[in-house]
Amino acid sequence: MKLKMMHLKPLILFAFTAIYLIGNSSAQIRHKNQGNLKVEGKDTLTVNANNGDIIEALFAIKNYGTETLTIAQIATECICFDYHYPESGIAPGATDTIRLFFKTKNVPPGPYFKRVFADYDEGSIELILQGNLKVIRPRYKPNEKTVIYRPKQIVVRND
Repeated sequence: MKLKMMHLKPLILFAFTAIYLIGNSSAQIRHKNQGNLKVEGKDTLTVNANNGDIIEALFAIKNYGTETLTIAQIATECICFDYHYPESGIAPGATDTIRLFFKTKNVPPGPYFKRVFADYDEGSIELILQGNLKVIRPRYKPNEKTVIYRPKQIVVRND
């Protein structure tokens, strides 16, 4: 019995330490969309597309503060994103747009879930793109010209 308790003590100590650290660190983590910059409309867009398409997602952002707020950086999960944002800042009461360009060419087919963060002094804004990517294979028929899929640009807004 004594041997079993000796093995349990480190495990119990580890569990209590982990619970303590998780409980105390959560107060320090900045939560999404908690500052004066807010997403106007939905912060999650669902788009189904074909591999190779470019999805252009437009997110309206409003400044509810009393000072001009400047986005410091856009943090993406992968290099499959390009983006444009108001680099000069967003004036108090003004609404501007963050444009995300999701390039699906090298993304595996199937369901996807991509998060992008716009960081600024007071916090960050989380923007989400999700959906399903499908592969369109070339069609070959005897005595006919081969039909090859031409990728397209899909524009969506968070209205």
